Amino acid sequence: MGKFITTTVLFLLILTGLTFAQIPPDLTLIAHYKLDGTPDDATGNNGPIQLTNAPYQDGGIYLNGIYIGNDPVNGSDATTPTIDSLNFKKFAIEAMFKITDVQTNPVFVGGTGWRWMGFYIFDSTVAFMYNNGNFVSSSTVISFNTFHTATIVYDSTIQTASWYLDGNLVGSQVFALAHGNDKNVSTSNFGMGFVFKGIFDDLKIYSLSNVTGVDDEDGSTPVEFKLNQNYPNPFNPSTIIKYAIGSRQYATLKVYDVLGNEIATLVNEEKPAGTYEVKFDASNLSSGIYYYQLKAGSFIQTKKMLLVK
Repeated sequence: MGKFITTTVLFLLILTGLTFAQIPPDLTLIAHYKLDGTPDDATGNNGPIQLTNAPYQDGGIYLNGIYIGNDPVNGSDATTPTIDSLNFKKFAIEAMFKITDVQTNPVFVGGTGWRWMGFYIFDSTVAFMYNNGNFVSSSTVISFNTFHTATIVYDSTIQTASWYLDGNLVGSQVFALAHGNDKNVSTSNFGMGFVFKGIFDDLKIYSLSNVTGVDDEDGSTPVEFKLNQNYPNPFNPSTIIKYAIGSRQYATLKVYDVLGNEIATLVNEEKPAGTYEVKFDASNLSSGIYYYQLKAGSFIQTKKMLLVK
């Protein structure tokens, strides 16, 4: 009985101290267009977003859904300049939006010449586009006259894109990204004649930074132990767990279910100082909350992850 109470209290404490993250922790915000009365990038890294017939309204900008390729006079659009620091190896795009009626158009699209990725609305459901016209539909329905947050995360190391609505995983797609090095993000799908209609706001672009961790004086090893949030999270069926070892130690990395039962051992060996990552495949597990724990010397840290099938 005492063991059960101790285990329960432990996991309740873990639950109260952790949240899942959809933006991977190793990504850096490289562009932020708040669209709160100015087209400027709040990070200062890039030039202003180009707005065409896009007046400031309701905390963001209003786009009328008329494609500028068909009607250059009345059409509307918002397109970023080239985001030079965008690293296609791993990145995320996020924006807020609100629509008032049924429609089929993009919320945002990566690429103007070659559309490499986009978050779409099909009637009133969420869809994902990749590699210039491959669409993946869903049953996730949006609400009208309500702000939503659209997010896409792509990781080339696992060749997987995950897309979210309001922080909830909609779906994941495995593919090799063909990007053509076109580093613009727009509210239009140029070539297909689609443009977003509604309020568009708070566009954020994340990417891998040149700085990958806190290094010691010779720049070779991290100075502290660390367990990162897995990504993607939520996930299906696999996810990446990255961790850092500050000095040579015997390390274990294990996965547990909500009852404290050990599900998998991902690492069980001596590790020199450095940063590492391991893939966790949950193909044979059911949906739910799982925990992963790193032990290295006196360092112990536990985090939560969510499997959604």
